Amino acid sequence: MVDWLAGKRAKGTSSERTGLGTPLAFTDTTVSKTGVKVYYNFEQTSGSLTNIATTGNGFSDGLGSSLDATVTGSPTRTTTGKLGSYATTGVNGAYFTLPNTSGNSSLAFLSNSSFSLSFWIKKASSGVGGIIGSASGSGGWSGYTLSIDPSSGNISYFRRASNGGAPYGEQVSYSGAITDTDWHHVVVTGTGSSGNAKLYIDGSEKTFSINYGDSMSGSAYHQSNLTLFGYGSSFVGTNSESEHTLDEFVIFNRTLSSAEASTLYDEQALGVPNTQDGTIFEETDTNKAYIWSSSSQTWTQL
Repeated sequence: MVDWLAGKRAKGTSSERTGLGTPLAFTDTTVSKTGVKVYYNFEQTSGSLTNIATTGNGFSDGLGSSLDATVTGSPTRTTTGKLGSYATTGVNGAYFTLPNTSGNSSLAFLSNSSFSLSFWIKKASSGVGGIIGSASGSGGWSGYTLSIDPSSGNISYFRRASNGGAPYGEQVSYSGAITDTDWHHVVVTGTGSSGNAKLYIDGSEKTFSINYGDSMSGSAYHQSNLTLFGYGSSFVGTNSESEHTLDEFVIFNRTLSSAEASTLYDEQALGVPNTQDGTIFEETDTNKAYIWSSSSQTWTQL
């Protein structure tokens, strides 16, 4: 596994250095596509987000066009995507809706059984933190949310039952998960049981702090449509949507292993030397160092 360090530095073996080059979209990674229900690559320049997870694209468990995400407002389609040509930056009052009402509960596993979320994010520097959520109702709302606070960089996963109120639910968090505005890869997994959520940042596992949690029994935790760039259907509108930039968003109905989370990061971060001129790579097996030139697309030994 390549170890990406601060200040455009990296460590790894000589074979890992020479293997660096073109970044891989999720479709091309070696991670199993079993259990992939939704995959948004954000390559659409207007309108809905297309769910790439179709049987025709090799995703046997994909939900296809039934989970195309409809747009409200005008999020920014930026040409500075982590993978491919585009990513999407949220703006106040703009969000995407993933249809998941009582008549289409195909994503209910996100609240009551095994799941994984994998995505690339450039954290906003201000505003609110919502990434995806199904929170509905007021006061004692029910549902779940995943968010990264723009100011602190704290990441939180929060869910609770329809009668609302702590501790009848679960909240886990990790302080200072992402503190800059560079691209980072995030994986969050869970099993539906309290205390089992896991977090991976740039391929490395982080330990969630359990703010509170119970047995998670009782009323349904998922009752409404999901909101991408927000907290849920009852929390939409001005000042309720985040300004994060997202790319390569994948939803699984299974938990990714630590090895899979690491592989996803390594294979999708291969483009880092191509986009960061002057990256220095230290070979751990030869004790040699090389610097990357974006203009010539070559490594030069220091």
